[in-house]
Formats: sequence, structure tokens, C-alpha cells
Amino acid sequence: MDYLGQVLMDPGRSSRQVVAVGPIRIWETDGRIARRPLEDLDPATALPLLQDVVRGAPEPMARAVEAVRIDNHELVVSFRQPAPLPTKDVEGRLVECLLY
Repeated sequence: MDYLGQVLMDPGRSSRQVVAVGPIRIWETDGRIARRPLEDLDPATALPLLQDVVRGAPEPMARAVEAVRIDNHELVVSFRQPAPLPTKDVEGRLVECLLY
């Protein structure tokens, strides 16, 4: 959700993208799903705007997104299952860490 907050504060973003994304307080998360009600947004307009926001995300964030869709009068962003971290022996300890 931090990236969505950055979008809302980016003066270079179009006001239409900001409307499709925010306000941040209306987004809910559950596991790998983030959603917000469409409220008074036109689904045919809001969906492509949110897809543009995701396409403009930094590469790790854009790759993490599995789908952007409309479901039950909500904009929904679903994220991919993260790849498992391999266990490594580091100085006699087993660790699961991106740094190793």
C-alpha cells in the first residue's frame, strides 16, 4: 500500500489516476488482495487508469501484481505468491533471507 500512497502524493500524476487510486484510507487488504470500492467511479474508466498506475510502478512492484480487475463493484489488485526463500547455511545457522 506504500506505493499507492506515493502515487497519491506525486504531483506528476494525472488527476484521473489519483482519483482511481485514492484516497488510501478506502483500500482494504486481505493476504495478497488489495481492494477499494468503485463508489461513484465508472468501471470502464477506473480499471484502465489503475492498470496504468501499476504499469508505471517500479519493476519489482509491477512484477508482484498478478491481476488488476473489477470484482463485485470493487477495484481489486491481486499479488503473486512470493517465491520461497531458499534456506542457506550462514556461519552455522540456517537462514531464509534476501541478503544471502
